[in-house]
Amino acid sequence: MGDVEPLRALLAVRLSNLTDETTSPERQRGLTQGHAERHGWSVVGLAEDLDVSASTVPPFDRPRLGPWLREPGCYEWDVLVFWRADRAVRSMADMFALTRWAQQHRKVIVFVSGPFGGDPLTLDLRQDQADPHVNLILAIISFAAEVESQAIKERVNGARAFLLPTNRWAGGPPGYGYRIIDHPVKGKTLERDEYAAGVIQEIARRLCARESLTGVVHSLNERGELTYRDHMRVLQGKPTRSRGRGRYTDVERELWSLQSVRTMMCSPRLLGYKVHNGKPAAGPDGAPIQIAAPVLTHEQFQRVQDALDARSATRTRTRRTTPLLGVIKCGACGGNASRVTSRPKGRVYEYYRCTTDGAHGQRCTQAAAAPLITGIVERAFLSQLREVRVQEREWFKGEDHTAELEHVRRLRDSLENEIGRGHV
Repeated sequence: MGDVEPLRALLAVRLSNLTDETTSPERQRGLTQGHAERHGWSVVGLAEDLDVSASTVPPFDRPRLGPWLREPGCYEWDVLVFWRADRAVRSMADMFALTRWAQQHRKVIVFVSGPFGGDPLTLDLRQDQADPHVNLILAIISFAAEVESQAIKERVNGARAFLLPTNRWAGGPPGYGYRIIDHPVKGKTLERDEYAAGVIQEIARRLCARESLTGVVHSLNERGELTYRDHMRVLQGKPTRSRGRGRYTDVERELWSLQSVRTMMCSPRLLGYKVHNGKPAAGPDGAPIQIAAPVLTHEQFQRVQDALDARSATRTRTRRTTPLLGVIKCGACGGNASRVTSRPKGRVYEYYRCTTDGAHGQRCTQAAAAPLITGIVERAFLSQLREVRVQEREWFKGEDHTAELEHVRRLRDSLENEIGRGHV
């Protein structure tokens, strides 16, 4: 008999919070890798989802693990190895979905640390029927994980409700322009990040100088200015993780977008306020809570809002497909040009514009008036097809005999009634 090929193992690592040292990615990688090596399995991949909550993101929707559970990635491995069950799921519904999928695809699921820190738990679902005792254990584990997740959520919500009316930081990202520091009494608070504050003040000056938002975003991307998330990763000694797009496909970093800059510049957190659900949190006296030094003064902040409002043109979206879609191309990048209608201050403008990568400030600056484009296309069309004969369908109004037909139906019904009574 020939040698049996070793099983192919996929290692799965998950972490809800990158600051959690007890369940660090390094620890999970080491334990799952060691378990696979002891069993002679060949490791074919590592699905590492960091800053991903199992309570809100099922395994199939996670950025790194999800593709391995879909075609063609699901055919490249046989064993899915987790450190513990709570690294896989935190709900009974997700556990049921994962094990059912594994049974349909003939997979093995392994938890290196079994229930209550015991021996490894192996769920071999390559057979049609799984061991009912294992299913019972999984149900107990997933139930315990779900209860723990709910308890954690209640503790977090309670802590945030307690800290909300204070100048202590309740957790979460502080936003661009600030960073988290130790509170002088207890807990954490915020202070202004001078470098990020300088970038924000530069953006404010350029917007107030009537520079376009697209131009600002384009220049930030061109000079390699890090976005908030990449800026925080670098401060923590970690590499940027997002890949660029458009003309920046060779860049391993996140890009600024029109929406991200607009949202950032409209946030009241730039005034140093503590923000909850997008609005300043109020203290016991009803006034906004000042948690850090402001990045912009009230006057500067209002000027930025006025500048952004002045750039907001009311656009009308039609229900029809853009005329000449696929015919009019951008001369710079070859992308499709779309017809845009804007009504600034009551005046109507229609023009064709390339919208390729417009969200990241890379939109082509050239545009052409719609009547001019339409005229060029019409002349080109007629020069080629002016003599071609076409058929047109014509409709002629017919005669309406509805009233006569209804009269005949009534006569028929009357005769049928007479025959039924024997009068005819």
